[in-house]
Amino acid sequence: MSRYLSRTRKLTIAASIMAAATLAVGNASAQKAFSGEDAAHVDWAWKNCGLEATAKERGLVEATAKSTGDKFQKAYEQSYNAVIGKTAEPAALRRMCETIKEWYGASGTRIDGLVAVKGTAAEIAGKSIGQPATSQKGGGGGGRDGRGGGR
Repeated sequence: MSRYLSRTRKLTIAASIMAAATLAVGNASAQKAFSGEDAAHVDWAWKNCGLEATAKERGLVEATAKSTGDKFQKAYEQSYNAVIGKTAEPAALRRMCETIKEWYGASGTRIDGLVAVKGTAAEIAGKSIGQPATSQKGGGGGGRDGRGGGR
């Protein structure tokens, strides 16, 4: 009987370890691949929420745009215009700013470390990129680095 209990206990421990490992791998890969949609959200937040884009975001833009080309640009433009359409009301604009902070902030649920609040340690460590000259309401210069956007 003691042999049976130890065998059961071993199986239970092994199953627990496997479940924990699966959960850890799942959480590690929970962050999605960077896309034009993400770049659009960050640009929009940069112009409307008082957030700064970090060097990490800039590097991802360059690498992804280079590897996916027009697909990245089209996704960026569609997503940027969609965000503008969803944020016409002040309350919707505030909600979108909070959502983008949650998605791309220091502990982001989509991709962490892409935006930071101006003047914070995260913004300084991320070597943020300066504020653009235009905003959603004030007319568009096509977004930073000519990716599109702006209104």
